[in-house]
Amino acid sequence: MVWTLQQTAKFLDFIVEDRHFVAWHLVLSHGLRRGEPAALSWDEIDLDEETIHISEQLVSISYEVHEDDPKADSVRDIKLNRDSVMVLKAWRKKQRAERAEWEAEHAGNDSGNRVFTKENGEVYHPQFFLDRWDRLVELSGLPPIRLHDGRHEAASMALAAGVAPKAVQAMLGHSSMRMTTDTYQTVLPEMHAATASASLDLIAAYREQQTRPKKKAKKPKKQGKRAA
Repeated sequence: MVWTLQQTAKFLDFIVEDRHFVAWHLVLSHGLRRGEPAALSWDEIDLDEETIHISEQLVSISYEVHEDDPKADSVRDIKLNRDSVMVLKAWRKKQRAERAEWEAEHAGNDSGNRVFTKENGEVYHPQFFLDRWDRLVELSGLPPIRLHDGRHEAASMALAAGVAPKAVQAMLGHSSMRMTTDTYQTVLPEMHAATASASLDLIAAYREQQTRPKKKAKKPKKQGKRAA
């Protein structure tokens, strides 16, 4: 299940003050897998080039955390949009201030330069992101979708906006184009509407062209006789 564009906008507005807004923004805008925000490192982010490199995810097995290398196709570079760059810069500044304040009074924790940490620098358990997402969705009053469905939302919005399926495939780290198109080509109501209207718009344009008064071809001017 995915939300409509209006529901997605409503959710982002609702959670804008949440401490982990940046993580949700990256999921909804760039299709991160649920274990990727927990593993994301500042070393993998280039805000000047506006890209993030995804090379790792944290997974939980019987609540024990493991670092996991994604499949070869899932190791990827993602181009950030301007809002993502802006919120990441703001978050980095806030995180550094939190860390400095904490270390002035307590011993800090080595986070491996993770992007999303607690105030003391401690790394979050991957389950935290799942639980927090579910709680925020519940509080928003919107139809329930999973954190992983946020990844579907990112792909659906990109396709509805006219982004080339090949580019969406690269963003998601899919192994094949078919997986991308088969999964996402019909999920957003806006895409259904665009498809339904496309042929009608073509016919309307054709009819309009046919009803326009045709311009009469101009007769070539007669050339006067040359003087002898």
